[in-house]
Amino acid sequence: MKRTMSRATIALAGAAFFGLAACQGQNSSPVPATGVSVVRMPQSHHRDGRARPFPATMAISSCGPCYTFTNGPSSESLYSADGTRLRGTVSNGIAAPWVGLAFDGAGDLFVANCSTCLTGAAGTNNVVEFKPRANTPSVTITNGIKYPYDLAIDSSGTLYASNLGCYSPSCSGSVSEYPAGYTSGSPSAVIQVKYPLGLALDSAQNLYVANCAVCSTGTEGSDQVLVYAPGATTPTRTITTGINEPTTMVVDGSNNLYVANCLNCGFGAGAYISGADTITEYASGSSTPTKTITFSGSGADIPFSLAVDQSGDLFVGNLAVSTVTEYPPNATTPSKTITIGISAPASLAIDARGVLHVSNSGNNTVTEYPSNYRVTNQPKHTFTVSNPSSIAVSN
Repeated sequence: MKRTMSRATIALAGAAFFGLAACQGQNSSPVPATGVSVVRMPQSHHRDGRARPFPATMAISSCGPCYTFTNGPSSESLYSADGTRLRGTVSNGIAAPWVGLAFDGAGDLFVANCSTCLTGAAGTNNVVEFKPRANTPSVTITNGIKYPYDLAIDSSGTLYASNLGCYSPSCSGSVSEYPAGYTSGSPSAVIQVKYPLGLALDSAQNLYVANCAVCSTGTEGSDQVLVYAPGATTPTRTITTGINEPTTMVVDGSNNLYVANCLNCGFGAGAYISGADTITEYASGSSTPTKTITFSGSGADIPFSLAVDQSGDLFVGNLAVSTVTEYPPNATTPSKTITIGISAPASLAIDARGVLHVSNSGNNTVTEYPSNYRVTNQPKHTFTVSNPSSIAVSN
């Protein structure tokens, strides 16, 4: 593997250009700007896909640097969760918000900033917290933060931040833990993980970490999903069967785990590994997949974002082919494929009323679809957001 690489960009869905900067030189592997996760959005986590109590506020990352490789304006736009009413825009303290975006139970918004991730130059690496209706961070977290990617918050208010470290095979990442009410000082715990992409939480507040080691090393067979009990730094379970370039995860109401294995996402050194993208499902407590969804759209659908609704249906945002597909429990073929209004879907969220929210990086829109949506209809709402990446729903 090359340890020093030149920068390159690709177009996804014919529209959005994405890229990552390397720690030593530049990585030629492009990475979409999302969430992971995004997605993913319940239990305080924007990528775990489950609904949170309504009424809700929706926050959307506007990530200009994801497209320009420069430190252009960045912001978080807050909307009512059912409709196009803009409640406010947060810009102070925002610098290249990328994937990490989450609300806690009190409605505080947490944003992971990583301008270094997108430019390769010295810049911002932190996580900021905003109180409701505030436009200035109440807390800025820097200790334990290095190339922050995803965020998760459990029901006690504990914040988890995944840190990629940098983008070369010599890097080693981590997941830093911060207790509720954190203001300064070292993290309460640090979990060492080679390349932690997606984070998720289940109803028992067990933490799931997608370790895409191949993304860093280029060596197949090293990827895992690690499961940690609350407060633990040693995994209680390690899932390897069916795991190959894990990027995004979601846990449903029965604690079934879904993992998007996105070989075609182009994360780090993993861009040199070829094959079909898959989603693997694991029953609660199991390390063996109960089902596998295999994508065949030229081998590059890029299932980049996941969400589940209260009935257990899985929704998949397919970035490269501009669709959102819905899978009932135990199904491996979609019952519904949404195309109208979808353009390079980067992130998904489902609120407590079952409304699906999609951030479309391909045409700078957010679209909303009711739970009974028919694929021949227009979206319930469509509104314009400059360069939408992550999306999250609050209480």
